[in-house]
Amino acid sequence: MFTPEEFKALLHQAEAGDAEAQFKVGRVYRKGYGVTKDFTKAFDWLTRSAEQGNGNAQFNLGLMHAYGEDRPKNQAIADEWFLKSVDWLQTHAEAGCTEAQFNLGYCYAHGKGGFPVDDNLKISFYEKAAKQNHVNALLNLGFNYMSNDSPQYTQAFDCFKKASELGCETALYCLGRIYKDGEGVEVNEALALHYFETSANLGNVDAQYETARLYAVGKNITPDDKKVIYFLTQSAKNGDRYSQYQLGRCYYEGENTEQNFNIAFTWLKKAAKQNEVNAQRFLAHMYGKGKGVEKNLKLTVYWYKKAVAQTDKYAQYELGSMYEWGEGVKIDYRKAFDLYLKSAEQGFAKAHRKVGYFYEKGLGIEKNLEKAIEYYTLSANQGNLNAQHALFYLYGFNEAVIDYKESMAWAKKSIEQDYAEGYHHIAYLYDGGKGVKKNVNKKIEYMTKAAELGRAESQLWLGLGLLGDAELDAITDIKRDPDLTPFARRVGLALIIPLEWLVNIYLKLFNRDKSKKDLPLAFHWLTKAAEQENAEAQYYLATCYEKGLGVEADAEKAQQWKEKALAQGFEPPTENATGDDYANP
Repeated sequence: MFTPEEFKALLHQAEAGDAEAQFKVGRVYRKGYGVTKDFTKAFDWLTRSAEQGNGNAQFNLGLMHAYGEDRPKNQAIADEWFLKSVDWLQTHAEAGCTEAQFNLGYCYAHGKGGFPVDDNLKISFYEKAAKQNHVNALLNLGFNYMSNDSPQYTQAFDCFKKASELGCETALYCLGRIYKDGEGVEVNEALALHYFETSANLGNVDAQYETARLYAVGKNITPDDKKVIYFLTQSAKNGDRYSQYQLGRCYYEGENTEQNFNIAFTWLKKAAKQNEVNAQRFLAHMYGKGKGVEKNLKLTVYWYKKAVAQTDKYAQYELGSMYEWGEGVKIDYRKAFDLYLKSAEQGFAKAHRKVGYFYEKGLGIEKNLEKAIEYYTLSANQGNLNAQHALFYLYGFNEAVIDYKESMAWAKKSIEQDYAEGYHHIAYLYDGGKGVKKNVNKKIEYMTKAAELGRAESQLWLGLGLLGDAELDAITDIKRDPDLTPFARRVGLALIIPLEWLVNIYLKLFNRDKSKKDLPLAFHWLTKAAEQENAEAQYYLATCYEKGLGVEADAEKAQQWKEKALAQGFEPPTENATGDDYANP
């Protein structure tokens, strides 16, 4: 490290032709020590020094060719420079040159310059350089201690601590990681943040990200949105693709900052172009929704394909959905199935459900109920409600696999997540005595829960049951209950007997109980269902207003609700209407 005045003097020496000064200037530009990193200037100064026989410069030129700094990677040229440097490095290492000692350690660590890989000699040369406070030697020793089969945390900590005291931002970052992860010490987020933030302010990209992260989600750190965005922005500007993704996500979701789709798009595109898979998937989503950019389904497909090329399970699922529904591409069930299957093979619950659905319906693949149930079960066991729904519906209604106990089991599994459809289905099973003993109280209990969760069909059922009107009950029972169809044919609504008598005959024959009349509550549930555009509820709500059932009679409102029901194509029931309209719950 050099002060501005020291570097100016060093640069003057280099310009005067001093090989050692030229090497040091080149190394400063290569590492960005106190100046903006500049590989072109680094290469120029190192070449001048190397041509004068400076082994350290020759070695660094080898590294630049090996890493592709300022020019394409070229291992052959790199090896030539490593070989040229060997004699000089050995001579100067023996004379106590710390840089030569470090570079020889590197050669033994990676088998460069014609040397074999030798861990003992590597450590020996690193230790010699470290004793003379060579920062990179201290760092590499620390990394070596951490990576042993039996990590030597104390020795590693000492190396990083000493290097940090010499102003090394990487060592400060490493100390932050040690306290963050509790490696050889107790986890201490406050100390981790101290070291991360100190390193971040010195320009360490990884530390900038970690600082932002701790200010965002640290358990024992006071949240600071401004610092989250500040350090993420610094890291993103320094080219870190994951920070660019996270910064874009923050602006998209309005997390830690005000929502701004345009800024989000800018950062996500930068990250996506660097092959950050999360950003590619997010960018595809933005093109698909037209947020921060004009909607473009072709570019949605393009970026999902980029992410799929990296085997991203979420992108596989989303691209599969596009092929299923023909969004930006032609409908292709086979391609959709293959993508869903690839996603499912990586354990994605939603993809398992889709594979199950394709097997159930025979989309892009031969219909196979056994396979459908297998994949539905894989998804359902991960808590996917749609898969649990599919299973209780299959077991409850598909004659090929009917099993009411399994149907009940999966419905009960779904209500662990307060799933309205599951409550409704359980009520249906209790109502029909399917797999369980008929139980009116249980039916009402589960139907009420489904209604409270907003299921319009459940609200309708409760409303009609609580209305307790003989005429409506007869019509509703006849319309809903498949068991009544043969009864209606035998007895016939056309018989000239009071409807109430017919209802009582029905109740007795089929051992049915009517819910206790509660007109205000009936009106409440019918209103809830009608407001969700349930046409049947709208029709019977009109009847409530017409007859003053649970509400003050209001002919105008009765007419309004009746017109809404009829506008949806609802056909008012007649006395000879029969059949079952129980829908898929």
